Amino acid sequence: MFKPDFWRKLKRGPQVILPKDAAAIIAFSGLQQGDSVLEVGAGSGFLTIALANAVGEKGRVVSYERREEFAKLAEKNLERAGLIAEIVVADALDGVKGEYDLIVLDCGEAVPVFNAVKQNLKTGGVLVAYLTQATQVKEFQEHCDLGHERTIEVIVREWKLDNKACRPQNTGLVHTAFLSFYRKN
Repeated sequence: MFKPDFWRKLKRGPQVILPKDAAAIIAFSGLQQGDSVLEVGAGSGFLTIALANAVGEKGRVVSYERREEFAKLAEKNLERAGLIAEIVVADALDGVKGEYDLIVLDCGEAVPVFNAVKQNLKTGGVLVAYLTQATQVKEFQEHCDLGHERTIEVIVREWKLDNKACRPQNTGLVHTAFLSFYRKN
């Protein structure tokens, strides 16, 4: 089990998918031990770590990352976490091998990447698009031919609890992205 401050010890390069969004991806996709996952956009490897932890030793996580320096950073963070995932330094637009229970798109070109990898999603599998703008959500919806299950955003607001107060904090971890979930029937 990771300690709550574990994520702060990892090195950051590009923007990361925070634990609040990673947990929602795992929960709402139904990801479980032994599943296979394709992640497009390893970045710093934060989501890769959460996915590898969720699928366990019997599962498999393959992450495509176009930029070699990001792939190396993700590999080092995986090593720090004591987890294994396959980091492929390549563009998913050039093709992906294998079939997967879950595909997560964390990339700027979600629609073209979706078109390149949708045949790799198993029947009954889930695709999650991590999209930062509402306009991206609408564009993706217009081009995705899978069954839309939900689009959510996860907002975290801590509370101040002491002898004098029991109220929400004045700040919180609000919008990071929209998570759009689709299922292949």
